[in-house]
Amino acid sequence: MIRLPAVQWATLALAAAFAARALLRVFQADFHVLHFAVLGWPPWAVWAISLAELGGAVLLLRPATFFPGAVVLAGVTGAFVAVYVRADAPAAGLDMAWFMIALFILAALRWRGRTHGG
Repeated sequence: MIRLPAVQWATLALAAAFAARALLRVFQADFHVLHFAVLGWPPWAVWAISLAELGGAVLLLRPATFFPGAVVLAGVTGAFVAVYVRADAPAAGLDMAWFMIALFILAALRWRGRTHGG
């Protein structure tokens, strides 16, 4: 039986969550184009954000590309949080804020493990 450390399980779970969000957005593109329009974003942003989330999720899975993936995903989550705050609806962006917090915690744990040999 293969045993994965908790950080690897958390990485898999977070990558899967980002990928699922992106795929859901792609498969319900009509709804999300309207949602993005309400936020002031152009229709093509649905595809750009979804592609960024999928790419970032894949990058999270390899130790060598984890940090670039985390940067991409932090940019996506930050853009969502910012647009909800700007729209005076910060509560609507809480789900993305939790994703960002989880991403930062995971990155800190990976950085600590990388610098402390653990």
